Amino acid sequence: MASDPGAYDALRIPLGLPDGSRDILIDKSLLLECGFDELGGIDWEKGCYLGQELTARTRWRGLVKRRLLPVRVDGPLPQPGTPIVLDGKEIGEIRSGVPGWAMALLRLDSLAAIGVSGVTVGDARLRPQPPAWAVLPA
Repeated sequence: MASDPGAYDALRIPLGLPDGSRDILIDKSLLLECGFDELGGIDWEKGCYLGQELTARTRWRGLVKRRLLPVRVDGPLPQPGTPIVLDGKEIGEIRSGVPGWAMALLRLDSLAAIGVSGVTVGDARLRPQPPAWAVLPA
């Protein structure tokens, strides 16, 4: 039975589930930025895996500055790689998306500034919608 990739994306994106091939950049993304800790994708008891030291150090020092989060898109869907700019400062980037939703890597310190009103990217308005499972700094 054939499946529709768009239907899968329409389900996973509002839930904040990253797609490894489109949302996670090779040699640039950190597991903690993508929510792998909360999703049970990191075993803090097991040792000796690729990236273990960086992942543990990032967690314990609280160095996560960005998060991959779903955003509600009102208007035309921006292309993957489109920068998200607020007050002249780049605060994020669009990754994958479907009409009405996208995954965006956003600076955590910008979430309060974006607020409920969102941020404009091209002709679209983006409003972060952190999933209930995501643990974000207060």
